[in-house]
Amino acid sequence: GYLAFIGFFCGQAGLALMAEVQIVTLSDWSKLMDYDALVLISPGIFLAITLYILVRNVRHMMTMPLF
Repeated sequence: GYLAFIGFFCGQAGLALMAEVQIVTLSDWSKLMDYDALVLISPGIFLAITLYILVRNVRHMMTMPLF
């Protein structure tokens, strides 16, 4: 429970920072579906997915530092 909330909070804060919006309640998540917010968020989501795939599939110690 507690660790899940910490992960949720960190994810919410990261998305809010990327989208340059303030998220206080769950109803504020609709601000992230705005076109401008999606444009700002998309590079971060793309890089996070790419990094996840690289770390899972490339077994080399320089995978994380180089990316």
